[in-house]
Amino acid sequence: MLEASYGDNVFIDRLPRAPWTNSSNVTVRQNQMRSPYRCNVAIVSAHDVLVEENDIRKSNGYVVSVDMEPDDDSSQTVYNVRIINNTVTLTSVFVGAYSPQFDRIAVHDALVEGNSGTAAAVFIQVSTSGPTSGLVVRNNAITR
Repeated sequence: MLEASYGDNVFIDRLPRAPWTNSSNVTVRQNQMRSPYRCNVAIVSAHDVLVEENDIRKSNGYVVSVDMEPDDDSSQTVYNVRIINNTVTLTSVFVGAYSPQFDRIAVHDALVEGNSGTAAAVFIQVSTSGPTSGLVVRNNAITR
């Protein structure tokens, strides 16, 4: 169980030193995630990420539960992400996409499907976000 972290339950980013390689082929599966201060899963710089069959709970509305949000750094991207078949109990929005990079598409090709439970909403893209592409949200049974 991942519980009561001061930041995020799971934080996926690039290597913190040269060659600064983005994370890849990351699976977050069959975990119980509870009560983070920020996100249950934060995806900052990674590709080929699977978030599947987790029991995700968050009682505060501060930021989304699963966040796809690279920093303002042209080497960071988030793509080929699948967020599928999770059970959620949230007061916040389940999944969010935001990019502070306005000169290129830094968040693309993500699927949010087959998730169930309660949340403020299934998905949000912040209106001040830079461009994104290929974000698919379908067949989720999430109610308020």
